[in-house]
Amino acid sequence: MKMTKYDVMPFKNKNDYLWAVFELATEQVIETFFFEEDATALAKTLDRGHGFAGWTPAFLLTKVAVKEDINQRFSDLVLS
Repeated sequence: MKMTKYDVMPFKNKNDYLWAVFELATEQVIETFFFEEDATALAKTLDRGHGFAGWTPAFLLTKVAVKEDINQRFSDLVLS
């Protein structure tokens, strides 16, 4: 299957080689993976219409630093 909205590309990040799912229309990296198969699987899923159909808003891709892991805090409260 030829993808039309996404491309899977290798790149080097420090000492690691990673695979990026690149959205062609917005020229954004959607996600990175250590394995090409994982990146290809996501790209195919997105290319079939999941997500934003090739137009992912940039703010959704912004990584946010958090002071506390809310999931861990929730688990501590619920399971204690």
